[in-house]
Amino acid sequence: MPGRRCDPGCTCSRHRGGTMPTPEEKRERRRQVQAENWRRRSVADPDGVRAGNRERNARYYESHRDEVVERHRQWRDENPVASWEHSLWYRHKMTAADWQLTWDQQMGRCYLCQEPLDGSRPRAVHIDHDHVCCQPTRSCAGCRRGLAHSRCNRLLSWAGDDPAWLRRVANNLEMANRRLRSQQPAQALIPLAGDDAAAVTPRGEEMS
Repeated sequence: MPGRRCDPGCTCSRHRGGTMPTPEEKRERRRQVQAENWRRRSVADPDGVRAGNRERNARYYESHRDEVVERHRQWRDENPVASWEHSLWYRHKMTAADWQLTWDQQMGRCYLCQEPLDGSRPRAVHIDHDHVCCQPTRSCAGCRRGLAHSRCNRLLSWAGDDPAWLRRVANNLEMANRRLRSQQPAQALIPLAGDDAAAVTPRGEEMS
């Protein structure tokens, strides 16, 4: 029975001088074939590959949760700068250079209260953004408003990002402080506009 005819460029043992491939060469060849197959699948069905990756990662995390959490905590403790840069990109799609540029433009001050920020603790500096665009823990270049103190950013969240509400609060607070300091009778508070006035009831009373 005639032997199998080899293709041009064949690397079988007969055309390689009669020597058998070593185990290391076999492993390297398998890695090359797997990498090529993975590349072809990624090009042919990128969405399917990403979905498969997410599913495998989720299964591994569920079965090794404690191990993964501890490994990540240890890595963050050993690599604080790299951990911050990773979080910066993952949450806000910003590089460290982008963050530094924003810091320089604001001259190291909170864009809301204009008081200095703590540059030695970049994780304590909040990146404020418009929540209409992105969810609370994410942001993009189209909705980022600037770097802010934690308290300033939380104040915006409590106020629902409503400048008019903040102005009313500030104006009425100033009037109340002036009245207390001058011991004058209370002045009329700045009224609410529109339907907001009907929704306000004294503390302890229910809305009708």
